[in-house]
Amino acid sequence: MRMRRIRPACPPGYARLPILSVLAMLACLLATACNEDPAPSSGGGGGGASSGPPPVNVKTTTVQELAYAPAIELIGEMRPLQKVTLASELSGRIDSITARVGDNLSAGRALVQIDDSEYRARLAIAEANLNEAELALAEARSGSRPEDIAAQQAAVQQAEAGRDDAADRLARLEQLSAGNVVSESELVTARNALRESQAALEEEQRVLDRLLAGTRQEQVDSAAARVESARRAQELAALDVERCSIAADFDASVTMLLVEVGQYVNAGSPLAELVSSEPAEAWFSLPEQQRDVIGNGTAVELRADAIPDEVFLGTVAGISAAADPSTRQFPLRVTASEARLLPGMSVRARLLLTEPAPRLLFSQDAAYDSRMGQVVYRVAPSSGEDPPGFETIPVVLGERVDGLVVLEEGNLSAGDQLVTRGKESLFEGAKLRIQQQSPPGSGEAAK
Repeated sequence: MRMRRIRPACPPGYARLPILSVLAMLACLLATACNEDPAPSSGGGGGGASSGPPPVNVKTTTVQELAYAPAIELIGEMRPLQKVTLASELSGRIDSITARVGDNLSAGRALVQIDDSEYRARLAIAEANLNEAELALAEARSGSRPEDIAAQQAAVQQAEAGRDDAADRLARLEQLSAGNVVSESELVTARNALRESQAALEEEQRVLDRLLAGTRQEQVDSAAARVESARRAQELAALDVERCSIAADFDASVTMLLVEVGQYVNAGSPLAELVSSEPAEAWFSLPEQQRDVIGNGTAVELRADAIPDEVFLGTVAGISAAADPSTRQFPLRVTASEARLLPGMSVRARLLLTEPAPRLLFSQDAAYDSRMGQVVYRVAPSSGEDPPGFETIPVVLGERVDGLVVLEEGNLSAGDQLVTRGKESLFEGAKLRIQQQSPPGSGEAAK
């Protein structure tokens, strides 16, 4: 069974009213348009009628003529001319610290002082030993004095008298022993006394003989050797006292302290880290393909992230004779006499390949990739109060430097205004409303 859709009934002519109303409105609009004058056409370079499309909001930049040179760009870091870790050469307690992190030290000024009381006591002992050895050497060189000889002769005579007394006593006891008046032990004692007195006499005689003969050369040499040994011991003791004061031998700045007052340190313990107060050097890695085009004395422009608005001039001071085996790049050193470039800062370098020459540069934001290649939109002159139009200029661009781009080819002149913002909204015949001018870039291409 087929179902039929039942439509609601409506008054006659109800469905025709909307169609008739629309036709009437179109007829009125057509009649109005026929009575108006046609609007003049607009072009990229001429003025437009006030009834045309509204101007496009844009921002612009100015073409500049700057000194520019092609260059190799590298990224590196600042390094101190000298960097050391001070260490203790002795064991002892930290007595004082004369500077803190960030302070400057002149060459030779002590930074850390170790308690030197024990080392000074050792020095005093060494000096006393040296004096004693020097006196002995002087005596050996001067020989025997007459009073010493006379005293020794008296000692020999006294020893002879003692020997004679011992001999007489032994003789009397031996006579008495024949009659069994003395014991055998008394005889033994007398004999021993005689032998001892005879030995004493011989020793005193040898001393007298030496005094009479004078000092031998080997004795003088031995005394001189003892003096030299004592002097070396005194020098080592004095050096230990000096080593209690730890200082750098160059003007430096303290970057880190590793000990505190009262702390006990051993020989070899690190105490502080210092860097040279002289201007730091910039270090880079030069690709091996560019090794032959760069040499000592090449001019360099340096830019630091910490000081973005300035360009610092430097020169290549040295290139390593051997490449880093892991990167195949040559360490390159650049000197720049600028105290604001501190060790550890990140820096960018432009190694100039030629002498700077005047070139046209503009903000890289002005370039636009179109179907016809890279182009820029130059603001066209305007007549009267009409908003300006624009011209499309094909360009060939070169190196980019700090937000600027070098013009290699293109019909542009210094002072031309180029659109940087709003390019995507432009169309043929559009007019421009310049809101503000964009900065040309972060800095000059070359100084």
